[in-house]
Amino acid sequence: MKITSTLEWSLLAAATIFNGILAGGSLIKSVVELPARRTIGLPAMAAYHRAADLRTGFWIYPALGLGAPALTIALGIAFVVDQGAPMAAASFGYLAAALSLAHVFATTRAAPNLLKLRSGIPEEAVLAGVYRAFTRWQTVRAILQIAAFVAVVLALASLAPLAQ
Repeated sequence: MKITSTLEWSLLAAATIFNGILAGGSLIKSVVELPARRTIGLPAMAAYHRAADLRTGFWIYPALGLGAPALTIALGIAFVVDQGAPMAAASFGYLAAALSLAHVFATTRAAPNLLKLRSGIPEEAVLAGVYRAFTRWQTVRAILQIAAFVAVVLALASLAPLAQ
């Protein structure tokens, strides 16, 4: 079994870091932030999302949400090109790339819901639909992001004996 290239190690390290940050943030949003809407109410939650997600988050989330999949897909491609890559690492890399593609799709379904808040806070009945749709796709997205992170960690762990 050959030792993985410096490019593959670099992509794997970067993908692990970016996916870890992304998965952690997504978990916080799904488990901590979104359930708070039941306590503080939809208008307050919308005000929070306008102040946070549609300001600073408007730049941070796309950087992470596109950066992590780009690195992960590049890793999968690097493993395809390098036919001698260890099978376990390559398999986890391919899985992570597929999960990342699925997460990008889920984001195309989730994000437009919160982007509706850019022009203002609509009436509560409209907000209920916005948050229902966002929460559904955010849950899917969080699961995919966490799974992609686990897959890159497993790819990294499968290479640990080669690094010695």
